[in-house]
Amino acid sequence: AGIEAELLDTGLEPLAARLRAIAPARAAGIDLRNPRRVVRALEIATIDGGAGPLPQRRGYDGSVAWIGLTPDARHGEWIRNRAKAQFDGGLLDEAAALRMRYPATLPAFSAIGYREAWAALDGTMTIDEAVTAATARTVAFAKRQRTWFRSEPGIEWREASDPALDRDVVAVAHGLIG
Repeated sequence: AGIEAELLDTGLEPLAARLRAIAPARAAGIDLRNPRRVVRALEIATIDGGAGPLPQRRGYDGSVAWIGLTPDARHGEWIRNRAKAQFDGGLLDEAAALRMRYPATLPAFSAIGYREAWAALDGTMTIDEAVTAATARTVAFAKRQRTWFRSEPGIEWREASDPALDRDVVAVAHGLIG
C-alpha cells in the first residue's frame, strides 16, 4: 500500500527510476509504463533487495497455434452487446455486494465494469451511460491487446467476420495434432 500511495503522490517516473536503480535486471524485464507492474516489481525488490530471481518466461510444451482475429465493423456492436448483457445479468447487484464487503481500492475492482457499475449505483451515471463507458474501456482494451499480439511471431491473423473462420480454425487444429 505504501508504494501505491507513493505512486499517487509522485507519479510513475520516480518509481520506475528507483526500480532501475535498485533492481536494473527486473526493471529491464518489465514495461516501465505499466503502473501495476512497476509497483509489484518494487514491492518484490524491496523484499529481496533487488537480487532475487527474475520470473522465468513461460514456454509451451508441444505444438501451439495462435490465431488472431482482426475486428470488423460489428466489433463495437459485439462489445456493446456484451457490456449490456453484463449489466442486465446482475453486474449492479454484484458490484453493490462486493463494495459492501471489500475496499474499492482492490486491484480486482479496476476490471472493466465495476467502476461503471458503481457510478450508476451512485447516480453519477445512468445505466446506459455506464454501459457506454464500459464499452469504450473494452474497445480500448481490445485495441491494446491487438497491439501487443502484433509483436508475437507466428500468429495467423483472420478476419473475425470471415465465414470460413470456423473451418480454418479446425484445419489449423488438425494440423497440430496430425
